[in-house]
Amino acid sequence: MWLAAAPALAAGTGRFWHDRRPRPEHYVPWTWESAAGREHLWERCRTLTGTSRG
Repeated sequence: MWLAAAPALAAGTGRFWHDRRPRPEHYVPWTWESAAGREHLWERCRTLTGTSRG
């Protein structure tokens, strides 16, 4: 609720927030994603949902 009501300067950072503070998105290296990994996941989602590329 706090983040929804926070000033735009804080809320608009794109960061991961927990307990009113920005936190790291990844604590261990094997949870990092790559651009290729994100693209692969997105394409898989498109395939599974029948969504055409566009």
